[in-house]
Amino acid sequence: MSEGSRTAGAGGRVKVARGARAVEALLLADIEALLATAEADHRLLAQPVVVVVPSRSLRLHVSAAVVAARGRSAAGIEVLTLHGLASEVAARCGERRRPGRQLLAVLVGRFARREPALARLASGFEDGELPVAATVRDLLDAGLTPEGAEAAGELLAGHPDAAERTRAEALVRIASGVAFALDAGGLDLPGDLLRRAARRIADEPDRALPARAVLVHGFADATGVATDLVEALVRHRGAWVYLDEPPDPAESSRPDLGVAFGRRFAERLQGAASVERDAAFQAAPRRLALVGAPGGEAEVREVARRVRALLDAGTAAQQIGVVARDLAPYARPIHRHFGRLAIPFAMLDGPGSSDAGTRRARALVELLRHGAAAPADSWLAAAGEGSEFDLRLALHACGAARLRDVAALDPAEVLDGNGGLPLPVRTGLSVLTGDGDGPDEEETAVAPHRRLPGARLRRAVARAAALVARLDDWPEEATLAVHVRRLRRMLAGDLAFRDEAPGTAAVAGVVAAVAAELPDGFWLARDEFLLVVRRGLAAVGGAPLGGAGGGVQVLSVTAARARTFGHLFVVGLNRDAFPRQVREDPLLPDRLRLALAALLPDIPIKRGGLDEERFLFAELVSAAEEVTLSWQACDDDGRVRPASPLLERLRLVAHLAEPVLAPPAVAVTPVGDLRPAHEHAVLAGMHASRAAFAAAFAVACREAGGLASAAGRLAVLDELDPERGTPAGRARARELGPYFGFVGAPLAAADPRRRELALTTAEQVAACPWQAFLQRLLHLEPSPDALAPPPGMDRATVGTAVHRVLERIVREAAPGPPATLAEALAASPVAVVWPGTEALRAIVRDVCARLARETGLALPGLDRVLARQAAPLLESARRLAWPAIGAALVTGAEVAGSLALRTDNGERVLAFRVDRVDAADGGIVLTDFKTGKPFSTAKKEATRRRHLLRAVSRGEALQAAAYALAAGPGAEGRYLFLRPDLDAEAAAAVVRKDDGEFVTAFEAAAGAVVSVWDRGALFPRLEEPDEGNEPRRCSSCEVRDACLRGDSGSRRRLALWAAVNADADDLSEAEAALLGVWRLHAKASGGRAAGEDEG
Repeated sequence: MSEGSRTAGAGGRVKVARGARAVEALLLADIEALLATAEADHRLLAQPVVVVVPSRSLRLHVSAAVVAARGRSAAGIEVLTLHGLASEVAARCGERRRPGRQLLAVLVGRFARREPALARLASGFEDGELPVAATVRDLLDAGLTPEGAEAAGELLAGHPDAAERTRAEALVRIASGVAFALDAGGLDLPGDLLRRAARRIADEPDRALPARAVLVHGFADATGVATDLVEALVRHRGAWVYLDEPPDPAESSRPDLGVAFGRRFAERLQGAASVERDAAFQAAPRRLALVGAPGGEAEVREVARRVRALLDAGTAAQQIGVVARDLAPYARPIHRHFGRLAIPFAMLDGPGSSDAGTRRARALVELLRHGAAAPADSWLAAAGEGSEFDLRLALHACGAARLRDVAALDPAEVLDGNGGLPLPVRTGLSVLTGDGDGPDEEETAVAPHRRLPGARLRRAVARAAALVARLDDWPEEATLAVHVRRLRRMLAGDLAFRDEAPGTAAVAGVVAAVAAELPDGFWLARDEFLLVVRRGLAAVGGAPLGGAGGGVQVLSVTAARARTFGHLFVVGLNRDAFPRQVREDPLLPDRLRLALAALLPDIPIKRGGLDEERFLFAELVSAAEEVTLSWQACDDDGRVRPASPLLERLRLVAHLAEPVLAPPAVAVTPVGDLRPAHEHAVLAGMHASRAAFAAAFAVACREAGGLASAAGRLAVLDELDPERGTPAGRARARELGPYFGFVGAPLAAADPRRRELALTTAEQVAACPWQAFLQRLLHLEPSPDALAPPPGMDRATVGTAVHRVLERIVREAAPGPPATLAEALAASPVAVVWPGTEALRAIVRDVCARLARETGLALPGLDRVLARQAAPLLESARRLAWPAIGAALVTGAEVAGSLALRTDNGERVLAFRVDRVDAADGGIVLTDFKTGKPFSTAKKEATRRRHLLRAVSRGEALQAAAYALAAGPGAEGRYLFLRPDLDAEAAAAVVRKDDGEFVTAFEAAAGAVVSVWDRGALFPRLEEPDEGNEPRRCSSCEVRDACLRGDSGSRRRLALWAAVNADADDLSEAEAALLGVWRLHAKASGGRAAGEDEG
């Protein structure tokens, strides 16, 4: 060392105080003395006093504290982070090296894949190199160099566990290789900037850091290279280092055991400077409050209440701190409750909100991660079309779940004859009028499908195909410049990242940073380049929560280190949260790290995290005169959460008073005078009278600009949830309001209920009138999900395919068949032979292709899926509906029939379709093919008959009875179940016209259904009568989201009303109709459950 360097390093000191406030007071006193000297001799301002701190948060705090302590501005002082200091040193000394941090994970991955001990982790898992990179960084930050790799290997040689030793030796080789590769490429290692700054300060202290004093504050521990730089400041710039040995929060007369955390750092510095220790311990906080809370929301609400009270009492917002070990679970509750109480705050290191730009960047990450296999939704979001609902729905309807599926779509195959794509959603009901000119032309209500223009689909497919082509054409390896150029073209050309579009600036900034920090000629594999970009995009933050630095300071423990406050709230003091769970590195356990400590004394020992947690807690308690410690006694769902052991020890040793239990997030009894409008509204809804709630609700609607709808919404509430605390509310609760399906009788001529009632609709009405209303009249449909099981798996779709194939077989054998049942009964039978294999295959292929287009679910290959599923059912049809030898004698297929039913409101026509009409020896047989579960699998015919009778009585099986009644004497209607495992007897369920029990059951069930349909009492069947259980069909109902299902109050109200009014004679016609269909499912309507066997 030169003589000049020794002179420059004279006077280094380590100043130790007990507690954050004591350390800061010592720092501020020394700063004031140095500034006072400069005020006496202005020539000293030529070289500033430099204060070095570890974080941006502490830099802002110290700057403000200096001005606040002086009561005026300060000249000749500069507050820098350690990294900022190193950057200034590099700039003064003319060093211009690019940082290599972007390539660390890439190079680690390259070297790790060459090491047998780590190749599986690096190659077998997505981003598997990242955990290896974290360990390698620990080694590099501790000072490992290529020259020291051999010595490190010798230290590991004696480790008894061969697998651990082999893995550790591989990690050392990887770290050495990464260091050599970065240096050869002219790139900095992580920590190289600090390392070079330390060397420059040692060699040229006056040039590297012209300062008349250097003060280092806020460090308790640091990486090896950071400690080297601080030591260089002490030795060669005479720096004064301020260290905190906080007192034990429970016994302030002795240091906390957590000071062991900073011992290594202190020992390094004490070897380079004199030590000045303040023997006096900082006094304990003047006020230490403990608060338990029933959940996270309640905890933050209580903190907000106390902060608001402090502000109202005149405390400056910047003097109040709210600190959590991890801010992530607290960020949004703090934003919510502080906002409601008008508390200004800054969250310097918390997560931001997810805005449109952030969401687009996240979608781009998914696209770059998965390429052509990325979800189509991610591609749309990355392309700025995430809000295009119709396009997204169309792609799902076409089965295009991923980008490559979209690119492979052939629009011509899915677009209809009008050049558009029908979507599985409706545009709403509209009225069509016939083409005639007369005044009596018929009006019809229709619910047309919404449509996506064909040009829109073709444009999306073209864009997807272009993007997939660009991804496929991307070279496996190229220079950085080539990769960046391709990425920019993809962003601008294929994903429409325009200057004004959300996310464009953030994404462009990430790409620019990658291009600026790495050499243009550096060769990268495509996956390596995209990994670097993805990691940059993943760090894109959303809109910040809170201000830019003013207001209440909301900080993580790391950002709060060494800061002081007038009032401090430490939240989240629960087990496994603070202290955090400390885990060893599975790749390089502590026993191996301790072995390496002889060469790398600054290598972090993970178990030291336990001391760190104690140190952080003790320092926080010493950081303010008034401290409030809070925790969650239970979570927001009521599950018990244990308090932090740090807190429990403090309570026991210090004999603190019992903690205060915070009220719920929305307390019934107000605590203080603070009550934001949101809480008034919640309380009014939960506890106030309906009149009081209505008043509060009107105010809220007025503020939100929706006052015009307030009265209507309150009326809806009164119907759905009557106020049972009043006579009027109790009376209303005993009745069923309009939201129980009272849609009213048909009035308009176009109302579909004025037409013939289809028996399939009647059966659905008997099962659940509300479901029938939503699906048959309003035509509600579930949105498709291309990643869900293929729609061909749906039994209804398979059944439709089977029916159409069987119809085609008949029509090809007998062209121009009868269209109505009357024509079929009068027609001569035609011999229909089962087609050959190739002919049948052609019929099935054509039917399934047409069906796919009609359903709007044009999943590629759906016809093959349907054909495979239909095959065993068609084989059953051949076995059951065709003779073993010869042909079936058929007079009609898919013929339309009708039946006049006498009801209490006159005659009503029921419409149906007969799948097939056969001429048999005993008379005419009308068949309804079924592909689902039979009504009974009992062995005895009598049992099967009773089960079928019960199904008719419940309104579940009306078709066969209607067939028999409509066809006349000697005819029979039958169900033919095509499930392959059924024998001929179990597969057939027959009804004859002369069977009085079936006739009576049919007329009763059909009459009840017609009555409820015509009177508009289409209630949701929320419960089965007598049993009190929810119907099984509810769990798979496609329209259950538009139902009262799940509302226990509504379910109880319906069941109670039905029980109370079972024998009432003063019901309205609609109510009586409702009760009639309700009773169809009562046990008295039939014998045992369908499928029950009697042996």
